[in-house]
Amino acid sequence: MGDAFSWDYLTSVPRSDEVFTPFTTVLLALWIIALLVGFVLYSRPGIMWARRLLRVRTARRWGAILLWIGSLGIFFFTVGWLQINPFTLGTRIWLYLTALALVIAVVLIAVDIRIESQVLTREQAEHREAVARGVHMRRPPKLSRTRKR
Repeated sequence: MGDAFSWDYLTSVPRSDEVFTPFTTVLLALWIIALLVGFVLYSRPGIMWARRLLRVRTARRWGAILLWIGSLGIFFFTVGWLQINPFTLGTRIWLYLTALALVIAVVLIAVDIRIESQVLTREQAEHREAVARGVHMRRPPKLSRTRKR
Protein backbone atom coordinates (compact mmCIF):
# COMPACT_ATOMS: atom_id res chain seq x y z
CA MET A 1 0.00 0.00 0.00
CA GLY A 2 1.46 3.32 -1.04
CA ASP A 3 0.17 6.77 -0.29
CA ALA A 4 -3.52 6.45 0.53
CA PHE A 5 -4.38 9.68 -1.29
CA SER A 6 -2.26 9.32 -4.42
CA TRP A 7 -4.18 9.25 -7.66
CA ASP A 8 -2.70 5.92 -8.72
CA TYR A 9 -3.78 4.30 -5.47
CA LEU A 10 -7.29 5.80 -5.59
CA THR A 11 -7.94 4.73 -9.16
CA SER A 12 -6.63 1.18 -8.81
CA VAL A 13 -8.81 -1.83 -8.08
CA PRO A 14 -7.99 -3.45 -4.72
CA ARG A 15 -6.50 -6.93 -4.85
CA SER A 16 -8.38 -9.78 -3.20
CA ASP A 17 -6.23 -9.54 -0.05
CA GLU A 18 -6.87 -5.76 0.19
CA VAL A 19 -10.66 -5.90 0.28
CA PHE A 20 -11.25 -6.61 3.96
CA THR A 21 -8.79 -4.20 5.53
CA PRO A 22 -9.69 -2.68 8.91
CA PHE A 23 -10.50 0.64 7.22
CA THR A 24 -12.89 -0.84 4.67
CA THR A 25 -14.51 -3.02 7.34
CA VAL A 26 -15.19 0.10 9.42
CA LEU A 27 -16.60 1.81 6.33
CA LEU A 28 -18.84 -1.18 5.63
CA ALA A 29 -20.12 -1.08 9.22
CA LEU A 30 -20.80 2.67 8.92
CA TRP A 31 -22.72 2.19 5.68
CA ILE A 32 -24.82 -0.58 7.23
CA ILE A 33 -25.55 1.69 10.21
CA ALA A 34 -26.44 4.54 7.82
CA LEU A 35 -28.77 2.20 5.95
CA LEU A 36 -30.52 1.15 9.17
CA VAL A 37 -30.77 4.70 10.53
CA GLY A 38 -32.06 5.91 7.17
CA PHE A 39 -34.70 3.18 7.16
CA VAL A 40 -35.85 4.09 10.67
CA LEU A 41 -35.94 7.82 9.87
CA TYR A 42 -37.85 7.25 6.67
CA SER A 43 -40.33 4.67 7.92
CA ARG A 44 -40.87 6.08 11.44
CA PRO A 45 -40.17 9.82 11.30
CA GLY A 46 -42.39 10.43 14.33
CA ILE A 47 -39.57 9.24 16.59
CA MET A 48 -37.64 12.45 15.99
CA TRP A 49 -40.83 14.54 16.13
CA ALA A 50 -41.82 13.12 19.53
CA ARG A 51 -38.50 14.26 20.97
CA ARG A 52 -38.88 17.67 19.30
CA LEU A 53 -35.68 17.23 17.30
CA LEU A 54 -36.86 17.23 13.69
CA ARG A 55 -40.06 17.76 11.80
CA VAL A 56 -41.52 14.70 10.11
CA ARG A 57 -40.81 16.00 6.60
CA THR A 58 -37.18 16.76 7.46
CA ALA A 59 -36.69 13.35 9.09
CA ARG A 60 -38.06 11.64 5.97
CA ARG A 61 -35.78 13.69 3.71
CA TRP A 62 -32.67 12.81 5.73
CA GLY A 63 -33.80 9.19 5.94
CA ALA A 64 -33.97 8.98 2.15
CA ILE A 65 -30.54 10.58 1.82
CA LEU A 66 -29.00 8.14 4.31
CA LEU A 67 -30.65 5.21 2.52
CA TRP A 68 -29.05 6.27 -0.76
CA ILE A 69 -25.61 6.84 0.74
CA GLY A 70 -25.65 3.54 2.64
CA SER A 71 -26.84 1.63 -0.42
CA LEU A 72 -24.19 3.16 -2.66
CA GLY A 73 -21.45 2.43 -0.14
CA ILE A 74 -22.49 -1.20 0.16
CA PHE A 75 -22.74 -1.43 -3.64
CA PHE A 76 -19.21 -0.08 -4.20
CA PHE A 77 -17.84 -2.35 -1.48
CA THR A 78 -19.55 -5.37 -3.06
CA VAL A 79 -18.17 -4.50 -6.50
CA GLY A 80 -14.66 -4.38 -5.03
CA TRP A 81 -15.23 -7.57 -3.06
CA LEU A 82 -16.37 -9.50 -6.14
CA GLN A 83 -13.29 -8.23 -8.02
CA ILE A 84 -15.33 -6.90 -10.92
CA ASN A 85 -14.76 -3.46 -12.36
CA PRO A 86 -17.68 -2.38 -14.55
CA PHE A 87 -17.19 1.22 -15.70
CA THR A 88 -14.38 1.61 -13.09
CA LEU A 89 -16.86 1.29 -10.22
CA GLY A 90 -14.52 -1.05 -8.37
CA THR A 91 -11.85 1.57 -7.72
CA ARG A 92 -11.10 2.84 -4.23
CA ILE A 93 -12.07 6.41 -4.98
CA TRP A 94 -15.76 5.50 -4.92
CA LEU A 95 -15.40 4.10 -1.41
CA TYR A 96 -13.72 7.30 -0.23
CA LEU A 97 -16.26 9.56 -1.95
CA THR A 98 -19.15 7.64 -0.42
CA ALA A 99 -17.52 7.88 3.01
CA LEU A 100 -17.08 11.63 2.47
CA ALA A 101 -20.75 11.94 1.49
CA LEU A 102 -21.73 10.09 4.68
CA VAL A 103 -19.62 12.41 6.84
CA ILE A 104 -21.11 15.49 5.16
CA ALA A 105 -24.66 14.13 5.58
CA VAL A 106 -24.11 13.40 9.29
CA VAL A 107 -22.73 16.92 9.86
CA LEU A 108 -25.68 18.47 8.02
CA ILE A 109 -28.14 16.34 10.01
CA ALA A 110 -26.53 17.54 13.24
CA VAL A 111 -26.81 21.17 12.10
CA ASP A 112 -30.43 20.61 11.06
CA ILE A 113 -31.26 19.03 14.43
CA ARG A 114 -29.63 21.92 16.26
CA ILE A 115 -31.58 24.55 14.32
CA GLU A 116 -34.94 22.79 14.19
CA SER A 117 -34.93 21.63 17.80
CA GLN A 118 -34.64 25.25 18.94
CA VAL A 119 -37.48 26.32 16.64
CA LEU A 120 -39.69 23.42 17.76
CA THR A 121 -38.99 24.13 21.43
CA ARG A 122 -39.88 27.80 20.94
CA GLU A 123 -43.10 26.90 19.10
CA GLN A 124 -44.06 24.47 21.85
CA ALA A 125 -43.41 27.12 24.53
CA GLU A 126 -45.53 29.67 22.61
CA HIS A 127 -48.33 27.13 22.30
CA ARG A 128 -48.28 26.33 26.03
CA GLU A 129 -48.25 30.03 26.85
CA ALA A 130 -51.25 30.67 24.59
CA VAL A 131 -53.17 27.74 26.08
CA ALA A 132 -52.42 29.04 29.58
CA ARG A 133 -53.92 32.42 28.57
CA GLY A 134 -57.00 30.64 27.30
CA VAL A 135 -56.32 31.11 23.62
CA HIS A 136 -56.66 27.79 21.87
CA MET A 137 -54.59 27.85 18.76
CA ARG A 138 -56.03 26.44 15.60
CA ARG A 139 -54.13 23.56 14.09
CA PRO A 140 -52.88 24.20 10.58
CA PRO A 141 -54.61 22.19 7.86
CA LYS A 142 -52.96 19.01 6.71
CA LEU A 143 -51.11 19.24 3.45
CA SER A 144 -52.98 17.64 0.62
CA ARG A 145 -51.15 14.89 -1.20
CA THR A 146 -52.82 15.70 -4.48
CA ARG A 147 -53.03 19.50 -4.48
CA LYS A 148 -49.96 21.72 -4.68
CA ARG A 149 -49.92 24.79 -2.46
